[in-house]
Amino acid sequence: MTNQTLPVIQYQCPGETGVITKAVHLARLASGHATCERCEHRFDSALLPKHIVRRLNSPLVPNHNIFTNHGIRGAYLNQITRNSISTLAQHILTLIEPSTDSQKLPRIVVGHDARDCSPDIVIGVVSTLKSWGCDVADFSLISRPAFDFSVQHVKPDLGIYVTGGSAPNNWCGLDILDTNAHPWTMPGKLQELQEQTHKEIKRPRRCIGKYQMLFSGEAYARSIAEAFNPIRQYRIAVASGDPLTLNLLSSVFEQSRCTLHPVPLNFAMKTDLRERRFKEEILHRRVDVGIIIEPDALALHLFDETGTGISHEVVEQFLNGQRNADHTVALQRNIPLVTDSQGRYWFQNQTPECDALLTLARLLKQFWHADSPVSKL
Repeated sequence: MTNQTLPVIQYQCPGETGVITKAVHLARLASGHATCERCEHRFDSALLPKHIVRRLNSPLVPNHNIFTNHGIRGAYLNQITRNSISTLAQHILTLIEPSTDSQKLPRIVVGHDARDCSPDIVIGVVSTLKSWGCDVADFSLISRPAFDFSVQHVKPDLGIYVTGGSAPNNWCGLDILDTNAHPWTMPGKLQELQEQTHKEIKRPRRCIGKYQMLFSGEAYARSIAEAFNPIRQYRIAVASGDPLTLNLLSSVFEQSRCTLHPVPLNFAMKTDLRERRFKEEILHRRVDVGIIIEPDALALHLFDETGTGISHEVVEQFLNGQRNADHTVALQRNIPLVTDSQGRYWFQNQTPECDALLTLARLLKQFWHADSPVSKL
């Protein structure tokens, strides 16, 4: 009988270059380490308690990939932590094109949404950027469209926005924008970043960058107010998953003839239940039109005065003037417009290109020219 040598297993956490011991591996499994759910050794749980093994094997927490078509997304503390996002920020910096001026440090602008977890995550981003030799301009709490607006005006080397997008409130992540406020996507630059996370990190420079707070809310607010002027008198019900967007819209409507009816809505509800609740509010308040703005402040959903939801295809026709009897408005067809199935609309001739408030302003002006109830258009 021959003695067979058991294979030696090397434990290595995803995104890390060093090998860890089995004891450290088991300790990280037990503590719910952020990278364990996407580790190939996560089922090597030895004699850990059964509730930990069930969690690791549960279909509710699969081998989650934080790189999605909508940016970097994951559950706060389960898939994304301050430490893991700090490491990810290091990988991001390795993909920035080096400046022709060797004395010039990269300039990065950052901001975050209104989620409770976002301030914690942005600390990990900012600390890494500074210690890795970047000048950081922090817009702090800011909506995603306002952040895009700021990036397009500041023209930094990179923009990093901490957000969970339209995911549940306990999720977080990053949207990464280039100097023209165009997001890194899959496939593309975001896929390069995903591949980079499996490589060794090389620190490009050893110096400390500067940090400053910036405020651009007034400039963005002025641009939104201009987009809504002039406008006909409307009664509008609005449910917004982003409080900053709702506050700005309330301020804009105070200077107009429109009446805003804010509708509190639980965005954690299933879509059909949420829309049913919103329809009840539209009928109760007797408004002319209803709008649901998603937490990312980019996507919106339109409802007529009867509470009936209007499909995104029909909304696109409204935006292109194809549902308007006024031939002067119909000449606006072939507007460079791109849309998705989630209620987001991009216009090449506006700043920012995608913004729920700017989309709403365009829709209201189309309804004004039609001079009919939305349900009759």
